[in-house]
Amino acid sequence: MKYLTFFLVILTGLLIISCGEGPTYTEAYEYLTLINCNGSDKIHLSEDNPGKVFFYENNHKIIFAERDEIISFDLSELQSEIIFPPETEEWSIWYFEIFQDFDNILFCNDSNGWDLYLYTIETENVENLTNTDEKREGNIKLSATEEHFVYIEKDYTIGDSIKWSIKYCNFDETINETVISKFGSCGTTFRTVDWIDDNTLIYINDEYCLEPGIYSVNLNGSENQLIYDGRYFNFSICEDHTKVVFEDNDEIYLIDTSDYSVSHLISGSKPVISPDGNKLSFYDGISGLVVWDMIEDTIALISETLRSSALGFSSDSQKLVFKERIIVTYNRENKIVN
Repeated sequence: MKYLTFFLVILTGLLIISCGEGPTYTEAYEYLTLINCNGSDKIHLSEDNPGKVFFYENNHKIIFAERDEIISFDLSELQSEIIFPPETEEWSIWYFEIFQDFDNILFCNDSNGWDLYLYTIETENVENLTNTDEKREGNIKLSATEEHFVYIEKDYTIGDSIKWSIKYCNFDETINETVISKFGSCGTTFRTVDWIDDNTLIYINDEYCLEPGIYSVNLNGSENQLIYDGRYFNFSICEDHTKVVFEDNDEIYLIDTSDYSVSHLISGSKPVISPDGNKLSFYDGISGLVVWDMIEDTIALISETLRSSALGFSSDSQKLVFKERIIVTYNRENKIVN
């Protein structure tokens, strides 16, 4: 009995202490964040949550998509401006690409049949480039000359199967060719496509049990060759397209596109390579989001939060924009506990 009395006394004391401090709760905040690649001068820009970021105007501004609009953010003034749409319309924006002179934006709109559109910023003109029924387009990539683009198409008009195609086009519609196609189920077949040079593409075939892997192929469909066998989710290519990084089972690899040789780089996930090909941002599984300078062989910690991920390097490869998730604990008086 005395042990029960002692237990009740201790329990009552704990309840009094708990009530005195009040219950705690946590809030999670996701910030679009700018930082130098050495880990210095971190700035929380906004609570926008984009999937990809481009730098422009000598790295003084960034541009990103937020589902129903495309936003320009001035890094000096810390102010944002809606670039698209010019009027109130229903848009849902995916897979956008911006031209180097910031005169046109190429994007996919999934609120109207997943068609591809070209938006001219100065004239505010929107042109539907595909205008296809029962087909879905996405994963757009501009060529280096910006005269052509490739994308992945899903054709639902076949019947029970889906026809997956990698398409090659230009903007005056004189070229509209299928590079390669396959019939598949509702699962993903072609996941990602990008350019190696003006005549060669690199893509991921993600089809279960049917030769999944990273491949290269010429624009005319010839020399379709396997580079690496497996299934992948993260894929990044540097500005001159000489280096491709990808993740396989929390290991990061590098493809040298001059000879398609593959080498292991480092353990980690969510890899993004810098435009000059000399830096790599990734989650290292221990510390958090880091930037590895592969020339100096130094690693800088960017963020310790688990869900942080890189969105884009500046054109000079000196700055990084990333998503940072901050968790704050409060007590009932709204005071920060940690």
